[in-house]
Amino acid sequence: MPDARLISSKTLWHLHQVEGRDEAIGAWARANGIKTRDISVDHDIVIDGPPDARVIRYTAFARNDRGSKYTLDGRNPVVEERTAPLVEDPPEGWPVYAVPGSPEEPTDV
Repeated sequence: MPDARLISSKTLWHLHQVEGRDEAIGAWARANGIKTRDISVDHDIVIDGPPDARVIRYTAFARNDRGSKYTLDGRNPVVEERTAPLVEDPPEGWPVYAVPGSPEEPTDV
């Protein structure tokens, strides 16, 4: 497996929806302790790190005390970078995408 693996991005999210993987990605994220309502699908979701300490890097919406998306201007939600430990690997058969800028070539699972 490459050092980093792209699970989704703004462009890939539409492909995942067309191919029916959006629900599976949500289930996988929840299995790894990520609240799916917090994930910004406009940003990358990446598995990264050494084999014995892999993490999921993703961009999440910042929330206020009431759980609403926090905004600075009343329109655009504030986002923040987060990580979660990789507890459950993606299902076998999911496509493997190289992280943009990575020297790794995409491979099939």
